Amino acid sequence: MTCDHQPRQGTIPACIAAVIVVLVAAPASSWASLCGNAVVDPNEVCDGGTASCSSLGESYTGGTASCRADCSGWNVSTCTRAGSPEIVKPNFRYDTKYPDALCNNGTPYGFYVRMASSPSAKWMIYLEGGGYCDDVSKMCDDRLANRPELTKELSGGDRTLVASLPLGGIGSSDSSVNPDFYNVNQVYMQYCSSDMWSGTSASTQTTTAGSWYFAGHANFDATIDMLIAYYGLDDKNPNTKVLLTGGSAGAFGVHFNASRAAGRLPTAFGAGRLLLFVDTGWYINWADLSYTLGGSGLLDYDVWAAARDFWTGTWDAVCESMVTDPVKCIYGSYWSTYLANAGYPLLVEQSRQDSKFMIGDHGLLPSDADAAAWRTMEQNTLNNVRWLFSGVAPHHTLADSDTGFATVGGSWVLRDVVHFFWIGGPPIHDMY
Repeated sequence: MTCDHQPRQGTIPACIAAVIVVLVAAPASSWASLCGNAVVDPNEVCDGGTASCSSLGESYTGGTASCRADCSGWNVSTCTRAGSPEIVKPNFRYDTKYPDALCNNGTPYGFYVRMASSPSAKWMIYLEGGGYCDDVSKMCDDRLANRPELTKELSGGDRTLVASLPLGGIGSSDSSVNPDFYNVNQVYMQYCSSDMWSGTSASTQTTTAGSWYFAGHANFDATIDMLIAYYGLDDKNPNTKVLLTGGSAGAFGVHFNASRAAGRLPTAFGAGRLLLFVDTGWYINWADLSYTLGGSGLLDYDVWAAARDFWTGTWDAVCESMVTDPVKCIYGSYWSTYLANAGYPLLVEQSRQDSKFMIGDHGLLPSDADAAAWRTMEQNTLNNVRWLFSGVAPHHTLADSDTGFATVGGSWVLRDVVHFFWIGGPPIHDMY
């Protein structure tokens, strides 16, 4: 069933309601029905018993963990915390479980996790950004030459403790900078797949930089599964609450992977405790051959259609199930409507004079006559977003830095908008 029309947010037409249950009712990593037989069966992490906390990761210095009742992972509430972030590389630690959790060059993908100082069921999970390559609008050999860190594994080894997350603002541990999330469980997901977290390829693709993996979805899945299994992310806990966020390419990764998160956390999703904060991941259908992505000479739609094929990629599953042309689901007016109507609390931050998407990628300057048309189109598509922080001042992402997170919009500070979004306040639509 499809519905290419775009219903208003807050309404759930039959064509959406008919597929929501199918998409999120069964977790992508379902646990075995044999839980309780004292045997660790396929898809179980444990089946009864205990384990030393330190055997689960360097995030713990002592204590004993018990197997959760559903065999999905370990209860780490009594573990003593190290207090420092840990680097986790799922493929390195458990290669048979996560064979496809890889960077472009085939080395293991990794993420950082910093456990709250005392047991907490609240999580801030951030997807790193950093552009993309598609060998049409942006060449992969240029990416390898200029941003090699976005194509290969983190320099620290698996189970390495580091001083801090590589993230300010919403990832800060300073309560004055980040009052809502400074002492929740924080996760920073490394971006090394160059596919805006959308690739599904389990084998290499030919690029100008050589044979590359595009495994954005696999990397996302491995992160959430590891957090569930070994770091205490528990969907059965009625206090579990997750803010899934990211900037730029990571912001696209948030809405591209929303259904995958909901599939793994169906109870939290159903209770409205899986929240999406998209920090600069809004694209409009800009159809002007005078200003093309990366000087490609192609309409934006054609670039994204080719990129999706290049990465063997998929966008959001809810949106793609609703439209006859899945490429449309890269546009904010599509994915935001379908995700909001599917029950995801959604906050969007987007400059209407984006210093990357408009000025950088399209070569369109704020002073150009056509820039006004861009801003008007973008404003029109953002008007229906219930939770919004948007302005015309040129910037790209905001929440990933202390100063950006404290940016003043029309009437609000971004940090305060995020606060009221997090606690379930009335919607704030701050556009200037």
